Amino acid sequence: TAALTFIQASNPQDEAFIINFNDKVYHGLPDTVLFTDNTNMLRQALWSTTPEGRTALNDAIFASLHQLDMGRRAKKTLVLISDGGDNCSTHTKKDVERKVDETVATIYTIGVFDSDDPDKNPGLLKWLANVSGGMAYFPQTLEGIVPVCRQIAKDIRTRYTIGYVPPEGPPGQLRHIKVSVNSAERGKLVARTRTQYTYNPNAAGPE
Repeated sequence: TAALTFIQASNPQDEAFIINFNDKVYHGLPDTVLFTDNTNMLRQALWSTTPEGRTALNDAIFASLHQLDMGRRAKKTLVLISDGGDNCSTHTKKDVERKVDETVATIYTIGVFDSDDPDKNPGLLKWLANVSGGMAYFPQTLEGIVPVCRQIAKDIRTRYTIGYVPPEGPPGQLRHIKVSVNSAERGKLVARTRTQYTYNPNAAGPE
């Protein structure tokens, strides 16, 4: 329901896809469809996998960011709903960190877990959001996920893009970013932006 709320509140021209995961990663859409704006198809994709088994979160993040790279839109966003835990991925945490630093995607995370959940990892969810310029949300109830998804959709539709040409350097170098914003009327403002990225001279500059 929350995911459908997000889809319905998003720009109708957005490209969307669904990744479900338990022990393995499953592409919710048909094999011949990378992205769609068809709500019925996305609804079916959400229900295409049974929620059971272990959690291959790292593999799911890696697969999702790889699929986002194939999208035609300049702005790319990943919304992750998870407890942040992983117990059966083939990709390591380092693999995920490297992939996040290489992508231009903004990541929003929604932490869903009980207080006594032994697998929960809110720290990872916070890191993913912070480094990519997104937000991490931890609703107290399942019902709270719906307004969070609605807020994320609004955030995506109203954000600004600032780009720059980075100085040359060796490929694969980790670069850090800090953006300061001041208003004549309101003074210093808070800019939520990507905080680091991996420099690739053949790729587009960070935004």
